[in-house]
Amino acid sequence: MGPPRFYHAELRTGELELAAAEARHATGARRLRRGDSVLLFDGCGAEAPAVIVRCGRQTIVRVAEVRQMPRAALHELTIVVAPPRTARQDILVEKCTELGVAAIRPVRTVRGVAEVSGLRADRWRRIAIAAAKQSEQAWVPTIHDPADLDQVLAELAGTDLILLADPARAAGPLAYLVPIRPVGRRVAAIIGPEGGLTEEEYLAAIAAGAQSCRITPTVLRVETAAIAMAAVILSALPTDAVPCRGGGSDSRVS
Repeated sequence: MGPPRFYHAELRTGELELAAAEARHATGARRLRRGDSVLLFDGCGAEAPAVIVRCGRQTIVRVAEVRQMPRAALHELTIVVAPPRTARQDILVEKCTELGVAAIRPVRTVRGVAEVSGLRADRWRRIAIAAAKQSEQAWVPTIHDPADLDQVLAELAGTDLILLADPARAAGPLAYLVPIRPVGRRVAAIIGPEGGLTEEEYLAAIAAGAQSCRITPTVLRVETAAIAMAAVILSALPTDAVPCRGGGSDSRVS
């Protein structure tokens, strides 16, 4: 196990002050003191080994170098999801982050049961940061603003592989579709509401290039489906880590 990990939005060499929540975690829960080693990450792929040089009202660390780290998986997976009810959204974000998802896109659908407010998006990001710390990742998923399905489908143009969880109209099992399809870098998984997509929404997704699939023989809740799709896709696709496209802004809440 490496040194304790802490989030800092703007990494650079020299002395940095930890945010209040991170400082409480460092000096309270972790009981770290002056001279202890830590590892900072910015959620955008940068990591920085550091040493605590001051504790108290302020927790100051000294950074000697900043390095850019690859994502855990070669492919960038975006989870497009009609959010479940509030109590289950946190589980979805936490577990998808642990698995290495690159982005989470809340989508509005006819049968959707929940919306994601700005405050909720902020909470999602805090959960994602905590999950990235726990799973020892330098990347935090991009948390997008909610958008209508048509808009999201249009923005997925150019995605190398789009998979749609729809057991009633599935072209085949997810586990079969992922390994046998030649894919590029960008992958999207669409999970509709528990009532399913309407026929019009389904046809729009298929027209946009989505391949419908069945995850398991059983009926899954939205958050379970999202986690299961992420696990299957990221485990089936190649995992040779390489630096990802884009800069730090890709992992900010938009």
